[in-house]
Amino acid sequence: MHDFSSMRYRLRTLLIVLAVGPLIIAAAWYLLGFGNETYRRTLRADSAIRNELLAKTPVGTPASKVLAYVVNEVAHEGEVSAYYNWARAHEASTGTFSVNRTDDRTIEAIVGERSVLPLLVEDVTATWHFDDNDRVSDITVERNGYGP
Repeated sequence: MHDFSSMRYRLRTLLIVLAVGPLIIAAAWYLLGFGNETYRRTLRADSAIRNELLAKTPVGTPASKVLAYVVNEVAHEGEVSAYYNWARAHEASTGTFSVNRTDDRTIEAIVGERSVLPLLVEDVTATWHFDDNDRVSDITVERNGYGP
C-alpha cells in the first residue's frame, strides 16, 4: 500500500510539471522577444518580407496611406522616416510628431530586429520608393548587422 501512494505522488508531480512546464517555456519565449513580430520577421527571407509589405501597400498606393500603414499597423522598431512633406501632412492630420523627416522621397522603417549573439544585433529595414506622383513604385528590404 505504501508503494502505491508513493507512485501516485510521483505521477501527480509529473502531471503538474507537464502542465506547468510549457507555460513557463512560453512565458520565457515571449519575454525574451522570440514571440514578437519584429523578431519573427527577421527569420523570414527578404523576398517574403517584401511580398508581405507589397500585399498591404501594392505598387500605386499613395504615400499618405503607406505612411499611415507603417506608423499604425506595421510592427517596427524605433522611429519611421519619411519625406518631409509627407511627414508634415501626417503629423498635421494626427496631431502626433512620431515621424523623422528626410529629403528623400521614401518611407523607411526597421521592420525586424533580433539579437544574433550577445553583442550582435540584426536589423531588417524596409524602404518604400515612390514615383513622381507620390505612389509606391517599389519596396526594398535590407539587412544590417551591428556589434563590436
